[in-house]
Amino acid sequence: MTARLCRLLLWVVGWCCAGAGLSFANLPGLDPASRIDAKIYVTKHRVRMVLSQFADDLVWLHGMEANEQGLFPAEQLRENYELHKKFLSQHIQVIDVHGQRLSAVLVEEGPYPFDDPLLKDGATEFHLVRRRMNFTFEYNSPDLPLETFTVRHSVVDENFLYPAELSLELFQGESDLPLKGKLRLDTPMTVDLDWDSPVPTQNASDAEKLAWLSRQDERLLGVTNFGAAYLWAYVEPRQLRVEFLIPLNALATLFEIESADSDFLQRDEMAAAEQRIRKYFSTGNPVAINGQAISPEVQRVDFFPADQRDFALRRTVERISLANGRVGVSFSYPYRDVPREISLAWDKFGYGLSSVQGYLFFGQEVQTQVFSRQLADNQLRWTNSGAMSEPEPVQAIVVDQNDLIAAVFPLPKLVLLSAASGIVALLIGWWVRGGGRWVVVASALVGLGLSWGLGWTTREIWFGSMPPIVRPESGDAAAKQTMTNLYRAFDFVQEAEIYTAMEQSVAGGKLRELYLQLLRDLQVEEQGGTVSRIESVEVLNVSEPLVGTAAQLEIGVPFGDGSSGAVFQRRVQWKLQGLLEHWGHSHQRTNHYQALVTIADHAGQWKMVDLVIESQSTGAVQPRPNRFRSSRSGG
Repeated sequence: MTARLCRLLLWVVGWCCAGAGLSFANLPGLDPASRIDAKIYVTKHRVRMVLSQFADDLVWLHGMEANEQGLFPAEQLRENYELHKKFLSQHIQVIDVHGQRLSAVLVEEGPYPFDDPLLKDGATEFHLVRRRMNFTFEYNSPDLPLETFTVRHSVVDENFLYPAELSLELFQGESDLPLKGKLRLDTPMTVDLDWDSPVPTQNASDAEKLAWLSRQDERLLGVTNFGAAYLWAYVEPRQLRVEFLIPLNALATLFEIESADSDFLQRDEMAAAEQRIRKYFSTGNPVAINGQAISPEVQRVDFFPADQRDFALRRTVERISLANGRVGVSFSYPYRDVPREISLAWDKFGYGLSSVQGYLFFGQEVQTQVFSRQLADNQLRWTNSGAMSEPEPVQAIVVDQNDLIAAVFPLPKLVLLSAASGIVALLIGWWVRGGGRWVVVASALVGLGLSWGLGWTTREIWFGSMPPIVRPESGDAAAKQTMTNLYRAFDFVQEAEIYTAMEQSVAGGKLRELYLQLLRDLQVEEQGGTVSRIESVEVLNVSEPLVGTAAQLEIGVPFGDGSSGAVFQRRVQWKLQGLLEHWGHSHQRTNHYQALVTIADHAGQWKMVDLVIESQSTGAVQPRPNRFRSSRSGG
């Protein structure tokens, strides 16, 4: 168990060569000529590197030559030894998160390897291969403690024939558990350190090590290897969505990325680089859906600095380090019908990209595949077992006549009108006084009766035509179903399909407005405006704030032929849960709403004619890596 955990520790912290397979072993003449052992001790206050290598490296690195006696003269040894100290400070680099090289200061060195009376005249190659040179450098930075930094070496002879390999062990803080790696020539290694949760010690329990692994996985959102190339594919309605993440230095070995600065790609150079990237990835990596080849549509190309963890966020950067920057490419492979099977292959390999870690997601399942140039079959395959089908059409809500109650005319208003008329008649009779009090009473009664009769016969002139009233339980049910239908429309993908579905429950000019409003609610602004997928909609409460006529509610839309003219309002509270998946992790968010909804009988169907949001609360977006899914290998 402990050995397995140690291997996981090396893997999960995510600091291997940013070339992810940039190896010169397959290139003639470029096998490592020697190995330099490096121990890096990183604390909150300093970065110290202890280097050790055999003295014979002075021969091939600096061109030392033996004399006729087969000796390397003592003066030449001393001269090249001093030269080598400066050489190492320049050719073994520590680069900060912004791409700046940190200055190296020699703070300590081991005994001079040739300080031996037997070697006062010089040393033979036999002596050189048995003596080591040891140097300790410190790297100064204004941004201590360093959380993300890069180590790179360019130790090679002037003819580029004999490169070295840098064998690293990194220790964080007080931990004695090293993180190990090997650097070939110009293959940077990016290190990410968590000072809130440092690497555990050798004596930590298995439970403590596993807990640390889990925290790092959460913190890095599953992208634990800074040097690896990742591919995530998502099977969605109407498209296969693919995202590809690659270190910039590895991408630069597949094709030329022009930059005036050897360390940085400037902002004005990124546009040209983006065009090269789009062109390069517009072909190859074949995808077949239902046996038919589908061409990719490159949606986005983004450049990410070394400290970026969530690759859905778009940041404006002035320059990107060629040593530790990364590039994200987003593709879409569109299709019309529900797929029966999908195959995705990877064929873009080079000496800078020998493998790609691939994942294909559908629902709660993921298939994995390590694409490798060493494999004959580099494909991820998905078969539809029936879990994916065409969305069910949204059905209109038909008005049932049993849902309606004939309107009762406002008799209290008629009584008030009649009473007012009777009082007027009484006052007139009192003013005349010709026939005594009985004449006054009779005049009042006659006036009251006439006003009642006139009011009743002209009630529609006074009060308008009264539409039927919706039964409370029927209105509640129609309001609840209407809200459900609105979000069900987003089971479809194409805008025209969403419109058609929404028209079953929305009337008038509100259709476009509601579509844009709901679309905005589904967008996650902090994730670059990406639209989340609806997981669930739950109507929590429906209440009746008001029952009125069409004139009172001022709905402003024609009812259409066959309409009863009924219109009602409900105050609706509901909960919307959305899920956003990209770049190997997901974001889940729950929103709560309260709105005043107006619904009318539109040509015999209940349709929403207005929606006014009264309150809205948004839960925090919590990213999580997709390691919680069930998994099976593809291929």
